Amino acid sequence: MHRSRNQQIKINLSTQIEQNSESNTFEFEVNGSIVEINDALYIRYNENNNASVPVTIKIPRNSEAIQLTRKAAGTHTKLFFLIKAKLFQLNI
Repeated sequence: MHRSRNQQIKINLSTQIEQNSESNTFEFEVNGSIVEINDALYIRYNENNNASVPVTIKIPRNSEAIQLTRKAAGTHTKLFFLIKAKLFQLNI
C-alpha cells in the first residue's frame, strides 16, 4: 500500500443548493488534512454546525466519481458525484 505523508491544509468550501426555484450559497473555511493512499487523495475535515461531524472526500485518480462520506450521530452518509469537468482545485 502506497501512502504519503498526512498534510495539514486549510479548506475553503462553497456550496450552492437549488431547490424549488430557490438558491442558497454557503461558504466556510476549516482546517483539515490531505493524504494520498494508493491511487486516491483523501481530504478530511470536521464540519462544525451544532456538533462536530467528520467528513471525508475521496478523489480517485482514475475514476469519474468523487465520494463524500459524513458520519453524524447515528447516520453514515455516502454520496457519489460524477465528474463532468474540473469542479475543484487542489493547491498543495
